Amino acid sequence: MQIDATTGRPPYDQRPETIAAGPAPPGIVRTRFDTVATVLGVIGILSAVVIFGILSYAAPDPKQIYDASRSGDPLPRGFRQLLARDAIRPIYDPEFVTAGATPWRDDTLVIGIEQDGEAKAYPVSFLNGREMVIDRIAGIPVLVTW
Repeated sequence: MQIDATTGRPPYDQRPETIAAGPAPPGIVRTRFDTVATVLGVIGILSAVVIFGILSYAAPDPKQIYDASRSGDPLPRGFRQLLARDAIRPIYDPEFVTAGATPWRDDTLVIGIEQDGEAKAYPVSFLNGREMVIDRIAGIPVLVTW
């Protein structure tokens, strides 16, 4: 093994603790630990960036969402908007009666939901006028729409 006269050490590429990463500047010894530490550092930084991105995500402002009818962009041929956006208010707190107490005929068209033994029926004739019911069934929030 040769010894460098100025440093008293073997040349960089002949030292057993180094890896083949190219020539190092004079006086610097690269080890496997340095490489592993660098890789782990890069992984840590990337992980922090991803986590920060997830934590800083904010839902878009509904007023900033694109709406073709308000933007002035041309609408599809034949498109007619009869009512303004959100003109039909949903039903928020529907009231229910038992099936035997309803005045409906047996062939009344309904949208039915059953969850954990609790059942509810929403007559389509009501939904024709209001279109949406915001309700809960067995403690689970639901949106019934027609």
